[in-house]
Amino acid sequence: MRSLIAVSTSLLCAACGEGGHGGVPGEELGTYSVLGTLEGSSCGPGALGATDPWQFEVRLSRADRELFWLNGREAIAGRLSADGVTFTFETRVKVEAFPAWRGQKVCIVSRSDNAQRVLSAANGEEVLAFSGSLEFDYMALPDADCSPLIGVTGGFETLPCSMAYALQADRTKAP
Repeated sequence: MRSLIAVSTSLLCAACGEGGHGGVPGEELGTYSVLGTLEGSSCGPGALGATDPWQFEVRLSRADRELFWLNGREAIAGRLSADGVTFTFETRVKVEAFPAWRGQKVCIVSRSDNAQRVLSAANGEEVLAFSGSLEFDYMALPDADCSPLIGVTGGFETLPCSMAYALQADRTKAP
């Protein structure tokens, strides 16, 4: 069985920044220090190692009507609205929390991320900060048995569940 810590990290941190990202699409805006404040969670206190506050770094870049969230693993493309400052992104990932073993069915958890943010400046101007929200929604896939993750430290209080963070970020490094 995979470590609950490894599962927790992969189910929580796709949106956070870790390491470097080689290819930067579009115009790089910089590196930002992000402070997330937990606004609510139906997943239970400390689910998946969630902290309040939550701090991480992320790089941003933009090209035309796309804004890219460079988390160190991939470039997540978001939509930049006509005002040039509001952007959204949605991502989905499925994680095998543990394989089938000794009569236990496989547990696959689906996580969707929904973000809404506002940049401090529009195209052609320096973006020194951004603010917004980030919500994670978790659910077990049909025919999956994730009961070993329910009611345990570092797991979930219940599935499906969600957690939401308010984000405030300041640029720490110019492009």
